Amino acid sequence: LRKLLGTINWVRPYLGITNTDLSPFFNPLKGHSALTSPRSLTKEAKQVLSYVEKAISQRKVHRQLDNQQIHLFILVTLCQTYGLIGQCVPSLSDPPVIL
Repeated sequence: LRKLLGTINWVRPYLGITNTDLSPFFNPLKGHSALTSPRSLTKEAKQVLSYVEKAISQRKVHRQLDNQQIHLFILVTLCQTYGLIGQCVPSLSDPPVIL
C-alpha cells in the first residue's frame, strides 16, 4: 500500500490530483508502524483509487518533438512548487505538451 501510494504521489501533479483528494488513501496507513502489517482499503480509499485510475487513463504525456524548443515550466501552488519539462506546440489543440 505504501509503495502504491508513493507511485500515485509521484504522478499526482501530472494528473491534477491534490493531497486533499488523496487524504482517504492515507487513513489505512495509520496505526501499526510495521511495513508488513496487514492493511485494507476503506470504501473511500477504493473510490480514490478509482478516481486515480480514471485520471491516469485520460491523461497523456508526450514525446519530445525535435523541431520545437524545450521549456521548463515552474508552477507555484500554496503547498508546493512543481517543475514541468515541456514544449509549446501552437498547432495542437492543447498547445502545452508535457514531456
